[in-house]
Amino acid sequence: MQYIDLNGPDGNAFALMGHAKNIAKQLGWQKSEIDDVLNDMQSGNYDHLLDVFKHHFGEFVDFQTSEEDWDDYEGDNWDMDGDALASAGFGTDEDYGYYGEDY
Repeated sequence: MQYIDLNGPDGNAFALMGHAKNIAKQLGWQKSEIDDVLNDMQSGNYDHLLDVFKHHFGEFVDFQTSEEDWDDYEGDNWDMDGDALASAGFGTDEDYGYYGEDY
């Protein structure tokens, strides 16, 4: 049994589709079968993607989530997150000193 941590980088939708493709190839699936499953995985939201993955590969892969990752999240400092995003170029106008009026 293989385990995938959904809170880690392997829990990314694209990584999960990559895992699905690799497992399907190892199982000897045809390209058209793989494409059908990948298209189905992309046809909905993230929960749908997980459901499709589990339906087809659940006997080979189990998902893990580490709840302790979320325990400290409530105490997170959101102001610091905004500062980090602004410094990376993803801030709002207010982060860059523009408040809607010309000074």
